[in-house]
Amino acid sequence: PNMHELLTNKIGLTFESVKTGPHSDFGRVDQPLTETDRMYLQTRVNQIYSDFTQVVSKGRGLDSATVEGLAQGRVWTATQALKLKLIDSYGGIEDAIKIAAFMSKTKKYHTVSYPKIEDPFTQFFNKGTNTMMENRMKTELGVFYQFYKIFQSSVHTQGYQMRLPFQLIIQ
Repeated sequence: PNMHELLTNKIGLTFESVKTGPHSDFGRVDQPLTETDRMYLQTRVNQIYSDFTQVVSKGRGLDSATVEGLAQGRVWTATQALKLKLIDSYGGIEDAIKIAAFMSKTKKYHTVSYPKIEDPFTQFFNKGTNTMMENRMKTELGVFYQFYKIFQSSVHTQGYQMRLPFQLIIQ
């Protein structure tokens, strides 16, 4: 994302950088990607996609042409994925744990749930004035508030991230 206008014009942040190499500032959110950056990023996306489809092909016992025909960025419901042999069954985390225990021939096991620890930024803004602060952020950021919320939700996500041009909320 290029958040220059949001960060500089709306929030008032400015950035300086010291580069140690031609690509050492790759991924900065305060400037647009260069063409070289775009090509590198596309190469990585293509590699991730290829790795994923190969794992699916091998893991599901499907030929690569079949997997390629099913893939291409499509999203399947659990019912559709079951019919297409992309999954063995569907359910929640408890079902997955039971299946894993069965597959590993584990008779006795238990799970422990820990409370999710909020990041310090969220803790700071949640101390009694959350609604007031959120309203202030909406007012200050205007149309950029939605991008701020998406950015905030992706900060702590690890591994590969793929974002669609929309946000799906299931209630």
